[in-house]
Amino acid sequence: MSRVSELNLPPEEIYRKIWGTRKNVEHIILWLLKNNEVVEWADFLEEPISIPQSTLSNYLKSLFLDGYIEKVRRGEYRITAKGEDRFNELSKAKEGKRKLNYPPKAIGEKRYYDHIILWMTYNNNYLKWSDFLDDKAPIFINQSALSKNINILLKKELVRKNDNKEYKITQAGKAEYARILKLYDLDRQSILNEESKRIEEITRKTIRFLEKYDIVNSDIKFRLLNNILTLPFEKLKGSLDTEEDFNKILLYLSINHPNQYPAYISTEDFSKRYKIDKLDLEFNIRKIIEKDVYPTKFFKLVPDGNRVYFFQANEKIEKVLSAITEDYITKFTYLNKLYEKTSKGTPSLTIESTVDAILNEICDKLFNVGLKEPLRGFLPDYINYLAYKMETQKKLEEITDKLEGTIWQEFQYYSAASDAPKEFDESQENYYISPNIFEIIEDYYVVPSISSIVKEVKEVLKDKQKHKKAIDIVNSRIKKGLNDIEFKLFKARVLCHINKYFEAIKLIEEEIDFEQFRDDEGIYIASSFILVFSYTALGSAREALEIIDSMFGIYPDHPIALAAKALVYGYGVIYDFDVGDINEDYVLDLIDEVISFDSKVSNKARYYQFKSTILEQMGKNEEALEEIDAAIGLTDEVVDFYYSKSKILMELEKYDEAIAALEENMKRFPDNKKHFLMQKAYVFKMLGDYKAGLQIIEELTNQYPEDFDFYNNKAYWHIYIYNQKRDKGIDDEGNKRAAIDTIKALTERAPNEGNYFDSYGEILMTIGDYENAIKLYEKAIEIEPTGWFIPASHLGLGKCYEQLEMYDEAKAHFQEARKIVHYCFCHIKHKKEWIEEIEYHLKKLGDLEKES
Repeated sequence: MSRVSELNLPPEEIYRKIWGTRKNVEHIILWLLKNNEVVEWADFLEEPISIPQSTLSNYLKSLFLDGYIEKVRRGEYRITAKGEDRFNELSKAKEGKRKLNYPPKAIGEKRYYDHIILWMTYNNNYLKWSDFLDDKAPIFINQSALSKNINILLKKELVRKNDNKEYKITQAGKAEYARILKLYDLDRQSILNEESKRIEEITRKTIRFLEKYDIVNSDIKFRLLNNILTLPFEKLKGSLDTEEDFNKILLYLSINHPNQYPAYISTEDFSKRYKIDKLDLEFNIRKIIEKDVYPTKFFKLVPDGNRVYFFQANEKIEKVLSAITEDYITKFTYLNKLYEKTSKGTPSLTIESTVDAILNEICDKLFNVGLKEPLRGFLPDYINYLAYKMETQKKLEEITDKLEGTIWQEFQYYSAASDAPKEFDESQENYYISPNIFEIIEDYYVVPSISSIVKEVKEVLKDKQKHKKAIDIVNSRIKKGLNDIEFKLFKARVLCHINKYFEAIKLIEEEIDFEQFRDDEGIYIASSFILVFSYTALGSAREALEIIDSMFGIYPDHPIALAAKALVYGYGVIYDFDVGDINEDYVLDLIDEVISFDSKVSNKARYYQFKSTILEQMGKNEEALEEIDAAIGLTDEVVDFYYSKSKILMELEKYDEAIAALEENMKRFPDNKKHFLMQKAYVFKMLGDYKAGLQIIEELTNQYPEDFDFYNNKAYWHIYIYNQKRDKGIDDEGNKRAAIDTIKALTERAPNEGNYFDSYGEILMTIGDYENAIKLYEKAIEIEPTGWFIPASHLGLGKCYEQLEMYDEAKAHFQEARKIVHYCFCHIKHKKEWIEEIEYHLKKLGDLEKES
């Protein structure tokens, strides 16, 4: 007799397929499990339920992963408490009584539809397309916006769509959901509640994993759970088949921890015991430990050639080690200074004796004594690591070097062609991309009829103070009848140069309607490249890649399409865009492919410059120098190649070479002498010779009295000298007064330049006049609320209030700086430095709150 006859079966209308509809397999399975103590695999296959075997397998797996069902034993299932909630929801939906959860006002009113959809998929078991189209519901999304945003989320694998046309959130989506919550002004408890849900779900899955592999050691359990919570699977998804394999790799790291010494399991034994490919295991361990896939730093202890133990920065064992090591290093430094000054004959402490003292304290108490010799080899590098951390924090306290980007020609100011927006657009992050790469598309749209005006405007664009003039010239010519499509494309390029990416996109997609020019190679390729550039600068790499796919579809193997791909992936690596599983080697190989593919020499030179820029951002300055030399070797008349080379020499601390190169550049390009002179002054600054730098800058202010930036630089150089003398205990009233007088006069001459008021505020903050510094920072923000420097202004305000012990005000400005630094148009170097400094000060305030 069939077992099905003994089961409680659902009403016929649930399992019977009605014409024009599909059976809801999920509802059938959950009904059976809800109304029976246990159901076997075979029961679902028999009449009248008759679920096909492959369909059953997929649904049971999905329900198990979602936590709706659990296995009692092999081939037997029962429903969980979460599954009962899901069953009730499906039953209500069938009766037309389904009730949805909607996002709070802070999220719903912003109308960032991808965030709204993600919130709703997280907070409802599933969603239907129609759930968003009810104009009487709290949330309504029109068909066009819904289609666009659902497709983006599906492509990013943040949501998935099942056979019942229901949308559900994925594990990657849950991680993204946790991230976006922090972007909104939600109360702390709301965020904690949502994060608790995520932790609870991951904990439940981890418990199943631990039970499956019989892991009983509580220390290993804790480390594994902590690793799973802090190291998301999505980062390694491209190199692993399943999340379970990822958890096995984290288990390997959790087992081979110094606390477990001398116990150890090799990769070979681990791969056999836990059924994971040995090569996959070793490859992904290297990615986690050595390739900086995650921000978490790992340390290694190697007692012999066969065993490696791993531990993380900021876990308990490392925090204690750090405190002990810092204590001994401080003692080593202070006592040696004391001996130098008081007892010539007293022997100094040595680094070797200091390491021995550290070892005596940490061995047996913190580490197993058997690790003493491996620790002896480890500690010198660890001490260097701590010294670097401490030096970085020290530098964060010093005056912000806001000038560097302007001096080294590394970014454009946010110079509005029309009135600047009153607040940052938080729907998009903004990323600096050098506009020099636009030279590669000139042949595709610069026809003889516009070549002279293009040349004129490009010359104007070289001076950032004349950016508004550049767009005014373009608009004036269009009004006078120059309506060629090619000239409108040039306007789009100019808009990109001055960071007006949304306007450039609108011009190409709507006014030019570039899709109609698919048969015109020049117009289509140039339009597409400008769009790719714009979307990438806005952080919308996926949209950029879709355009590239279209370029390849219409013009296969086109060099500019390949260059566009290199642009997106190159900056994708630098800015950590979501562009799939790519690495640095892939990007560099791709650029090499572009170089070999494009036959035009001037384009090849630009590609070498682009490769040099990417290498420089990767921290590979020696290789960057080789590539910029290759660009110069192809064409030695492009002045910005020489700007780039001088900067790289400076980064390599090859100051003598940099100065010699700058002297040669001034002879070669006399029209650009002022820029090279300013760079030379900066090299002197790096050498600590501020007086030599100031002498150059005074010469520049005399020769170019209308170039206000030189006066801004002059004020800073006076304050550099003042700081230098102050550090030696010398009161330098002359340079302090000169700095204040110079910057004050500049703000009077240029009352609409917010950056100069920001500089004024920073100079006053440096000399300790915090109250007046606050007024000037606030003035800078009032004048240019979307200026590239605004994060620095809020940072300065925070530091001033911190010094005045007004900690609530300080925290508010640090948090504002943290919020807007992602949306300002500024170079990656500034962004990274500002983010580091913001987090440093917020941590300081957090520590103060704990102490109080």
